[in-house]
Amino acid sequence: MRHLSPGSPMSEGLLSTIGDHYPYSPIQYHDSWLAVDPVIGCKASCSYCLLRLAGWTGVRPEVVESTTDIVEQLVSHRYFIPNETKLCYGTRTDVLMPEVIPHMTAFLTELEKRGLRNPVALISKKEISEETADTIANLRNVRVVFLCSWSALPSHVEKGIRQGSALATMRRLTKRQVPVIHYFRPMLPANTDELTLREVLSSAATWSRATVHVGIKLNDGLQRFYTESEILKPAAGRPSDEGSWTPPEAVQNLRRIAAEICPEHPLYEHTSCAVSHVLGEADYTATIHRPSICKPSRCPSLQRARCADSRKVPTASEVETSLARIGLTNSATVEGEHIHIDGSLSQEDYCYLLHRFNVPIASTVNFFRVFRGSIFSTPEAVPEGQPATSEPNAANSREESSHGL
Repeated sequence: MRHLSPGSPMSEGLLSTIGDHYPYSPIQYHDSWLAVDPVIGCKASCSYCLLRLAGWTGVRPEVVESTTDIVEQLVSHRYFIPNETKLCYGTRTDVLMPEVIPHMTAFLTELEKRGLRNPVALISKKEISEETADTIANLRNVRVVFLCSWSALPSHVEKGIRQGSALATMRRLTKRQVPVIHYFRPMLPANTDELTLREVLSSAATWSRATVHVGIKLNDGLQRFYTESEILKPAAGRPSDEGSWTPPEAVQNLRRIAAEICPEHPLYEHTSCAVSHVLGEADYTATIHRPSICKPSRCPSLQRARCADSRKVPTASEVETSLARIGLTNSATVEGEHIHIDGSLSQEDYCYLLHRFNVPIASTVNFFRVFRGSIFSTPEAVPEGQPATSEPNAANSREESSHGL
């Protein structure tokens, strides 16, 4: 899915390195949001990053679309709903790279000028400057949610990332009342020992509103990188159809220590849950229908109530209207709290419809991206009107969204 619009600032560069195995489009629906990626490439070189598949790590970021062009593409895009669609800017780079910051802030400023109130997620491992933090904090329309990716892995695994950078960003933004989520990823044996977990959780509970704990992505193309690293080797050889892997004992220890030192700090397995929590909205990826993911999360009772109260089953006519909006003619039926859609859907169509209706969807999905999350697995049913409750000792973790998908 390579794409360049007419008049794009570049025609080759990094796009020439990806081949057909790494689908790219400047606007693409991911599991948790509609990703907006006019800048590609990252000077950091994290050993586990999916961008390695495209040859986009350890390189200078390149501009593929101008701010004017990408905003026009976005607001006219078939998936975009003003003030509603969750966006994420910069999933193919790090938004706090010096080469990326001017484009990121220009994008936010343009949405702000248009009066759009869409949530925009920003993800980074790097330290934010006072100036950039002020720019984000001064937005009045656009609702920025900043996800600070802090793994506490050693620098040779995350080359180009200075230790303490993400924590500095968390502090700087939290002091300005910008919603911050701590991304604890990837969780591996090397960063989930007792001492590291205590250090990470103590700081995260102080300087963020929630932690999303995530395993390492499983992709056949990444396996050769995992075998080259002692720290990543525990994930080597695991089948890619599992999506991601987290050491079960790591999640158990995370929850045990959190219960001791920060019992009120939310812990989530789905990125969408954390985003919804900080926005004060119900989750939008039907997580409430997945007890194995919803129940173990440490989620405030008010947030659980929001999700329970929002449960609404659409009619088949409403589903078909949304299908028609994105140019599809599939027929739909509704049975209980499940939507059945005849024929097939693209991976992006599925994500759009799931976000639109927040109930499980049964259909044939044509996958094309290098990673698929747990939102595509068959959920267990939860009786209507019965909110999921927390089970702090549940054993495993799943992950549904990522930077660089």
